[in-house]
Amino acid sequence: MEKITISGSKADIALESPVFKNWLKNIEDARLTLRAVHFQAVDIVGSAEQPRVLFIKLHATIFDKDENPLPGSIFLRGGAVTILEILNCADEEYCILTLQPRVPVGSLALPELPAGMLDGSNNFSGTAARELKEEAGIMIKTDDLFDLTEAVYGTRWPGVYPSPGGCDEFLRIFLDYRYVTRKVLLDLQGKLTGLAEEHEHIVLKVIPLSRLVSEAPDAKALSALALYNTIKDQGKLNSYLRTRRCASI
Repeated sequence: MEKITISGSKADIALESPVFKNWLKNIEDARLTLRAVHFQAVDIVGSAEQPRVLFIKLHATIFDKDENPLPGSIFLRGGAVTILEILNCADEEYCILTLQPRVPVGSLALPELPAGMLDGSNNFSGTAARELKEEAGIMIKTDDLFDLTEAVYGTRWPGVYPSPGGCDEFLRIFLDYRYVTRKVLLDLQGKLTGLAEEHEHIVLKVIPLSRLVSEAPDAKALSALALYNTIKDQGKLNSYLRTRRCASI
């Protein structure tokens, strides 16, 4: 790749961040020509000695192989995981939604699947297990999870892209399936969860899986349901579901 002109504040920190390095690798793999990057905003947490980049807003001067200019306004936040938690009670399938404030869309209680950012790591299943514990209070082992995105895409894509026109975020979607009693469903309904130190205020909502489409205007949930139904119809979940017969909460 030819020399790139770099400008903008906090550029030195942004250049060393995993989220930028991963994006740059994707650009190189696509054989695009990147000539300039202007960092418009870099959100950082942590200490001055150990800063960690959360989000980057940048403008890239970039061209395809025929030297045609391409849109270059980009928001980098990296990958995330989401979990479709299915609870089978008396042979009826339910799922768990989280209700929490989402300021970007002006909602105090947007119904979503449990999810979380990778924070620069590639430990997909470990992050998924951690987020399920933090957001739903359910403790699982990583080998309880079935990787729905990998079952469909293999290594071709790392996950589902909810907004590829402006953001690099991809969603790795996992399934956790277990059998529960009616009491467990009632105990989960309306449960308050979330990490206080991260200002999370989460309320759980348990609904029949058949109502997920009408209840949640959430791309994570809709993508997860589509993958789940597709793979189940193909018989690719048979072995996994047999192992879940003794899984409970």
